[in-house]
Amino acid sequence: MVVSFIVFSDLDGTLLDERDYGFAASHETVMKLKRASIPLVLVTSKTSAEIRVIQEHLGICESYAVENGGAVYLHESWAGILGPDERGNWRPIGPFLKREIGIPVTVAAAFIEQNLPNDQECRTFLTMTDEEVAEATDLTLASARLARQREYDLPFICRNFPVQIIGEFRSAAMAAGFQFVQGGRFFHLSGRHDKGIAVSILARIWRTRFPHLISIGLGDAENDIPMLARVDHPVLIRKRDGSVDPGVRASLPHAWIPSIPGPAGWSEAVERFIFSGGDYV
Repeated sequence: MVVSFIVFSDLDGTLLDERDYGFAASHETVMKLKRASIPLVLVTSKTSAEIRVIQEHLGICESYAVENGGAVYLHESWAGILGPDERGNWRPIGPFLKREIGIPVTVAAAFIEQNLPNDQECRTFLTMTDEEVAEATDLTLASARLARQREYDLPFICRNFPVQIIGEFRSAAMAAGFQFVQGGRFFHLSGRHDKGIAVSILARIWRTRFPHLISIGLGDAENDIPMLARVDHPVLIRKRDGSVDPGVRASLPHAWIPSIPGPAGWSEAVERFIFSGGDYV
């Protein structure tokens, strides 16, 4: 039996350092995956514009999923294994084929405009400037510009809004078929997509060529749960202080936890499951 691997990974706090977004502690292992021709699929809340820059810095060009599963980008080298019924779901975008899962952010923006007071206290990434996003997120101006190129998941902020109004909006959004998430800095409105749907689509494609494919998923937060639930070996990365997300731990009690936080723990896990003859069969 030929054993093949695929690695699905979150970015911030997992493959990248949560403070400076660096990857010094994980880069050597990333290069080992590349030399072994093992796909490293980034599955993140970031935009496609952000991912392409990160891939360039990492020295890889692989399939990826954006905005918490809003769309999947399949590298063109895998196009030949798509079945006739599957090809219609994809359209070429540079060296990738793109499959949309989510709804356009313009639909979410229209819903916000219709259901929340239209003033300067409620702003979305579509109406905020690059400078405003940079100030709110601690990103550089260039990174904020990339982060604003949202297609499927719309961050927005409502300052000084009563809890009751936000609660009523949440209920209305859910009833209308949207997904409403409260993050650390922003609310998010999107369609009913998630990282797990994106992972399932890509894994199914790879398994048409590699039926014994072993999937490994690495993440650190609650939005990673759908992804980690769909892989053979979920890995829960420790936070910088050594703790783990209690929600993820409760949902995935069987997830393996590295001894080291952040990108160093990411490398520890990949080395264990792939390069050190770990418990993967």
